Order: sequence, then C-alpha cells, then structure tokens
Amino acid sequence: MNNDTRAKCTACGIALDPYSTEPCPNCGRTDTKKVYKSLAGTISVTVSLDRVKTHSFLTFNRFVIVALVVIALVSPLMGLLLPRGPALLAGYGLSVMGAVVGYFAILRVREIERYIGTQVAGENCGHGYHDSSVGNLTKAARFEGEDHV
Repeated sequence: MNNDTRAKCTACGIALDPYSTEPCPNCGRTDTKKVYKSLAGTISVTVSLDRVKTHSFLTFNRFVIVALVVIALVSPLMGLLLPRGPALLAGYGLSVMGAVVGYFAILRVREIERYIGTQVAGENCGHGYHDSSVGNLTKAARFEGEDHV
C-alpha cells in the first residue's frame, strides 16, 4: 500500500514537513499549512437494482352503463307521469341514484410489475471500477389495484 503524506504552505507555496507544527520557514505564517494524504486500498460494493413497470387502463361495467341510460331516459318522464311535487322529488331521487350508480360505471385499473433481484458486485482497484457479476432482472410479482374514476 502506498501511503503518501505531503504538505505545503498556501500563502507562499513552499513544501513543508507534514508532521511539523512549526510556522512556515519561508513566510512565518501558522494558519496556511495544507496537508495532502494519499491512501490506496480495496473497496467492495454490492448494489441491488429494482425496476417497476406500471400500466394503467380503464374498464367499463356495461350493466351499470345500461342502468345509467335507463335512469337518464326515465327521469324526464316523471314530470309527465306524476304531479308537480312528487315529480320533482322523483327527478331529484333519480339524479342522486344516477350519480351513485355512475361511480361504479368506469374503473381505472393499475397493474404494477416489480422486477427484483439484480445484484451488481465489484471492487475498486485504485484505477477504476470493475464488475465481477451482473445478475438478470426477474419478474417478481404482479399487483393490481382498482381506482374509481
């Protein structure tokens, strides 16, 4: 191993003894010593890489969409079939029912694929990084989630 220790005065640039506590012999300053230390060694590194792939899409519930169309067509007919007060209440009731039923008409599905398990190991030899092994990404799991649009 090469352990090189050097020092110099930052005020005048003269080389100094790195282990000395005396002022600079050239300019006499005491707060200008800069020490350089070189170390050589081996460092091992292991890194895990994970990749996530997501895919979002919409699904349509046809039965619920048909129910919404029926509610939309029946609601105006309440004004013709019922007297004023009950027709107004029936129209509001059908509107609320349409909003509740409409919540389930379209679903957003999100698929998440996680690729786990890649290991990269290497070591620093003092002049660069060397890979000793690189693993392959493998599909670990598939997760599905639902979200109402």
